[in-house]
Amino acid sequence: MRSAKKRYGIALAAMLLLAMVMLYALPFDAERYCHVQASGEIRARDGTLLFAYLTPDDQWCFERDLSEISPHLINATIATEDQRFYHHFGVDPLAIVRAFRQNLSARRIVSGASTITMQVIKRAQKEKRSLWGKISQMLAAIRLEMKTDKDTILRTYLNTAPYGLNLVGCEAASRRYFGKSARELTLAEAALLAGLPKAPTTYMPLRNPDAALRRRNYVLTRMRQEGFVSEEDYLCAFATPLGVKRHHFPALARHFAMQVQPVVSQGKVLRSTLDANIQRTVERLLHETIRSYDGKIGNAATIVVDVPTASILGRAGSADFFDTPGGGQVDVCRSRRSPGSALKPFLYAAAIERNCLYNSEMLLDSVLDYGMYSPENADG
Repeated sequence: MRSAKKRYGIALAAMLLLAMVMLYALPFDAERYCHVQASGEIRARDGTLLFAYLTPDDQWCFERDLSEISPHLINATIATEDQRFYHHFGVDPLAIVRAFRQNLSARRIVSGASTITMQVIKRAQKEKRSLWGKISQMLAAIRLEMKTDKDTILRTYLNTAPYGLNLVGCEAASRRYFGKSARELTLAEAALLAGLPKAPTTYMPLRNPDAALRRRNYVLTRMRQEGFVSEEDYLCAFATPLGVKRHHFPALARHFAMQVQPVVSQGKVLRSTLDANIQRTVERLLHETIRSYDGKIGNAATIVVDVPTASILGRAGSADFFDTPGGGQVDVCRSRRSPGSALKPFLYAAAIERNCLYNSEMLLDSVLDYGMYSPENADG
């Protein structure tokens, strides 16, 4: 009897091993599941975000590496969504048993067993909810874990999870709700974001702050239970207000953004020579200066150049992109227009070099008469 059980055990182990080998050997496109459809970005010379484009699906999504995401958010996500993430093979048998018992006891679905890996698979497959769909997710999750590493899967999850509104990924959510990058999130802020993907509409903090607060505190409790935070930090974060409001994404150098849109809007990142502080200052000063003329001057443009390197540090094509007479969206930095008196220094210098003009000579500054054409200085 014992030898028969032993043979059955060996046969079962062999079958499982064969199944694993077949799963690994069959073709599998891991890139399909780890791909992130991100927004195009224009960054300053130091990496600061200057401007971003919506994705083709009208979503905001800024792809970031794990090193660019707060450890608080990573820990909060694992504690809430998949506490054994680094110990299972894509499917968590313990979570399956727990969910089965809870659902059987309640006689309805009250708990799920999806791992972070399975959720990554689910977003890519977009299949209808069914038993076969769940089995398919499990098999694909196992294969994905065979083909790639845990950090890549976690990175994909944090960059593709829904966080309410049209926000995909933690970076977009962090910038919209807190006005900062995901790298800068505090413990309380990270706990709030980690709780949103379960039900982004239900827990959306701008519309349902009470539900969002309860969800955040649940996430903090899970983090404490899993040992990710100390009791002191837990109590401090638990007592912290939500601190959420709608922040605008950076939208500097709009004319430059229009110029490079055909390429950058396709989910690429363009590192420019622009300096974020200089660009911000140029746009503010240009707008304020035009307003100070009380309508006597309608528009202006500015380019700030670093002379030794010929790098453009600041660039504003109009005084106000949305509210300039004659069209603020026209890039005056690139538009052809009459040079006026701007050529005079160059003409005078050329004349002096050719001995056609001497610096002791006086030039008559009055109206000239060419019949149908009588040029004069704009200021009279």
